[in-house]
Amino acid sequence: MKKNSFSIIIPVYNSEKYLEACISSIINQNYQNFELILVDDGSTDNSASILKKYSKLDERVKTVYKENGGVSSARNTGIDTSKNDYIIFVDSDDILEKNTLDYYNKLVNENIGVDFFQTKLENFETSIPKIDNDKVEEKILTNQERKKAINKLLIGDTRYVDFKIFPGPVCKIYKKNIIEENRIRFRKEFFMYEDGIFNLEYMLKCKSLCFSNCITYFYRTNLESITHKYNPNYTSQRLLMIKYVKKIIEENSIDIKYFYMFIHQSIIDIMSFNIFSKKVNLSNLDRKKMFDALYKNKDIKESLRFRYINNMILKKRLLILIFKYRGFNLLNIIYSIFK
Repeated sequence: MKKNSFSIIIPVYNSEKYLEACISSIINQNYQNFELILVDDGSTDNSASILKKYSKLDERVKTVYKENGGVSSARNTGIDTSKNDYIIFVDSDDILEKNTLDYYNKLVNENIGVDFFQTKLENFETSIPKIDNDKVEEKILTNQERKKAINKLLIGDTRYVDFKIFPGPVCKIYKKNIIEENRIRFRKEFFMYEDGIFNLEYMLKCKSLCFSNCITYFYRTNLESITHKYNPNYTSQRLLMIKYVKKIIEENSIDIKYFYMFIHQSIIDIMSFNIFSKKVNLSNLDRKKMFDALYKNKDIKESLRFRYINNMILKKRLLILIFKYRGFNLLNIIYSIFK
């Protein structure tokens, strides 16, 4: 069996608490043909000394030090440094299952010509759970299924059922040549969903996708995601993303309805994490001004003319309908009760 070469990229920022467990889970893999690229994104804790230790212990470990620029910048640095045919991303607080690279090598060898692979993760808080990989199923998507999966990623339907794509870069195998030939990188101007945009741009260049239900990754859940922290630039960030997604839609001749469905999800996120968030110390007058400004946005206003909200779950459909008819007071009450 051919021994494929993997580049494993880990962005590191103040990760000393879990970093050694993460690195150990990789260098102790049964499969050994890989390079491990650790990108220290300006850590101020003990992470740098941990990286230095492992660089000395194992010649496959490469450490890159850079000024703090965010996780996208760190991942991009890892891509630029990588030398191997396939790229894998791991987060510094997570764990690889011990047979992951063995399975990845087998998966690549048995599916020649496939451009993208996604496996499955298992959540954990402290102890690694027992898993059962005895009944592994793999599926190469048809062209129609590939388009459907990409569209679902675009509109935010990322629940892990029916071979749907989840936006994070973990549990995935990427071809280095596709990334380089199409100049695909994580967008540093976004602090949220930058991984979803990366996957969207990558998969639009793929001819085939393969999904597997094999558990290869343990995802630590007792951490607070930056996505759920209040950021005063959330609305402007989301509107900027709408513009960027519109560009992707137009360049790839994707049905415009998926753009409007992406906007509908964006409206809900802006209301949830910004306008009506309890973490935002704003008066009702200020919330109303933000609400009215959102409603007047050209792309948002255009999206409300179409009935694609029927594709959303009932709760989200109701929120969009209330927004469409400018029900600020009702939404304010709903979010004050349920958020």
